[in-house]
Amino acid sequence: MAKFLLRGIRQRGDMDVRIVSLATSRRDPLSVLVSRPSTWFRGVRTARAEAHGEEYVRVGAFLGEIELFRLKPRGALRNLFADCDLVQLVAGAPSWICTLSDVQKPIVAYVATMVDIERRRPLSLATGLSGKWRKFMTDFAVRMDYDGLKVADEVFVMNTWMQRHCSEHTIKGIDNVHYGPPGVDSTTFTPLAERTPSRSYILSVGRLSDERKNAALLLNAYSKAAAAKADLPDLVLAGAGDMPDWFWQRVRQFGLEGRVRHIPNPSIAALADIYRNAQCFVMSSDEEGFGIVVIEAMASGIPMIATRCGGPEDVVADGVNGYLVDRDDADAMADRMIRLASDVHLNLKMGTEALNTVQARFTSEAAFRPYSEIYDRILAQLAR
Repeated sequence: MAKFLLRGIRQRGDMDVRIVSLATSRRDPLSVLVSRPSTWFRGVRTARAEAHGEEYVRVGAFLGEIELFRLKPRGALRNLFADCDLVQLVAGAPSWICTLSDVQKPIVAYVATMVDIERRRPLSLATGLSGKWRKFMTDFAVRMDYDGLKVADEVFVMNTWMQRHCSEHTIKGIDNVHYGPPGVDSTTFTPLAERTPSRSYILSVGRLSDERKNAALLLNAYSKAAAAKADLPDLVLAGAGDMPDWFWQRVRQFGLEGRVRHIPNPSIAALADIYRNAQCFVMSSDEEGFGIVVIEAMASGIPMIATRCGGPEDVVADGVNGYLVDRDDADAMADRMIRLASDVHLNLKMGTEALNTVQARFTSEAAFRPYSEIYDRILAQLAR
């Protein structure tokens, strides 16, 4: 999301940008840490860094092991933003807006989801003392979500559920909460000139080792579909990191060796090729603020199967450009896999509709326009 916004701002050509990254790790070396006495008297630090050709400033936190303190204001931010006209925050949850509560600048915040929704599955699996501590900290973060929404002047969200929910807790209600998902690079993620879905594979992309992605549901559904349709295409997984051991153990239990494979850390060019050659795309997540992989797949001209997990519900029109199924409904997911594998005409038609959806609503240019309009409004007010 940050890359998308930065690209849009750069293309405007009339704004200078200062990029700041806040410490989110419990062990960030720039933070004052309870576990490291050597940091107690030197205070919170900042440091310059570079990534993807962009220079930025990293800022630590006070008592960084404790989530509550990572969400507190930081004096370094006041100094870094002193000569800025506005601040654009990009964060997973609104609680991070609280870090800017004493920055006397207009704040435009982008947030993906609420803390309690984001952590629903991990917390349901948490046990022991660490699990109790995480639940305790989550209670504080949930309260700060609502405090943060009152700090921002304008809020952008990834899906309409968040738009409705956040509007009940912001400064001006619905008037300052905007639907603003990221756009896709439609010059990179492109469809094949001619698709042949019958000679392809079923694809899922993402950090599937993350509990929220619910890889168990994906594998369960695929095993059911493979049992019902002997010539079902292989299942291909792609994304950062490796799949956990339990996943491959279950692959063996289902007798799917050789039919499920993982492509770790593909390059952008390789990923684009993986998308466009897939038969369909499957998202099994328990929660997604939006899911950039959804529009990357659709821009590649392939139909979707996604759980009703938030963001995809604003993009996928059930039965038109793909299918929506209930969370944890492996039978329904398996049925949709079989439909798209069995009916080439249906697959091609839905793939075309998926591409049309992205071209109409989710190119980088179209998606950045609402942000640009808000920036212009704020800058015009400051100029008065």
